[in-house]
Amino acid sequence: MKGIFLAGAGSEPVYRTDLVEPQIRPGAVILRMLAVPVLSYTRQVFNGNLKYVMPEAFIPGNSGVGVIETVADDVFHLRVGQRVGVDPRVTPHTTTEPAEAGSILIGLTASTPASQKLQAIWKNGSYAEKALLPAECVTPLDSLPQIPAERLALLSHFAIPYGGLLRGELAPGQSVIINGATGTFGARAIQVALAMGAAKVIAVGRDEAMLQALVALAPKRIVSASLQKGDIANSTKTIRYAAGGQPADLYFDMLGRAQEPDSILACMQALRHRGTAIFMGGVRIPVPLDYSLLMRNELTLRGNFMYPRHAIASLVRLAEAGLLDLQKVETRTFPLEQFAAACDFAEQATGLESAMVCPT
Repeated sequence: MKGIFLAGAGSEPVYRTDLVEPQIRPGAVILRMLAVPVLSYTRQVFNGNLKYVMPEAFIPGNSGVGVIETVADDVFHLRVGQRVGVDPRVTPHTTTEPAEAGSILIGLTASTPASQKLQAIWKNGSYAEKALLPAECVTPLDSLPQIPAERLALLSHFAIPYGGLLRGELAPGQSVIINGATGTFGARAIQVALAMGAAKVIAVGRDEAMLQALVALAPKRIVSASLQKGDIANSTKTIRYAAGGQPADLYFDMLGRAQEPDSILACMQALRHRGTAIFMGGVRIPVPLDYSLLMRNELTLRGNFMYPRHAIASLVRLAEAGLLDLQKVETRTFPLEQFAAACDFAEQATGLESAMVCPT
């Protein structure tokens, strides 16, 4: 079997043609993979810079779209030949809190040392011709036969901000600030917010050209706020001015590895009374939140990781209804043999571009 092999963190991914094909087990399906997204930070994961907890000697790759080739005897809701989307998150079915039991993203990382046992069971991911996955992790895509696999594979990336916007209880007609809007998940958040009925989306960032490309998606509903470092008060005014002088209902933060918290603080100050902030990005620096601001304005601050299991199915319905347009993202496809080139493209891609590996 063809696929990408990784000896462990700090090693180089290797294209191989002699990988062992997966064997079916209870509660699982085997997929013939059609398209798998490549994250912009894939190389940073593999080389160990991001400190992800990975197994040794495994096939990486999380999410994607495939066709079911084999179904375990105890799986009754899926059938051979179905095209399905992959949700890579697996959490133990226990009565303990998920944070205690730990969870994994198949083919990518384990969240805690406790979850490494689960990772050992579901070790291999989707950068291969075939993948073994828990049946609970796949969602049928039968209702979208006209959309090619490389576009349907975007659903797993749309699902991430969708989970955050659900956690923020975004309602139709509300306004939402999206910080980190020019990155992959920030740009997806804008599209999902529109699909969920947001009346106004304020795209916050520093890449003026990319901000204008985002505004062009829906000029009547998206506005941009290009911020400068070091002036929180002026940045807050810029955000409010972009929103027509009104405070926002929701602040969704999808910043990457920010070096300073200025834009976060400005966005917090642009929220309305009893507004909500959702932190979902990759920020690793201290953020000095204003205690009195939170108290006086009765703000709600929530963290969020990933999305509920039904997210991909919900996004499928939005796509069916024409509310979520998967054509807005340019997808570039690569065969497994050109995995390095796919990583190169992903690293340089804008928020409206995506690299896809097509194993078969």
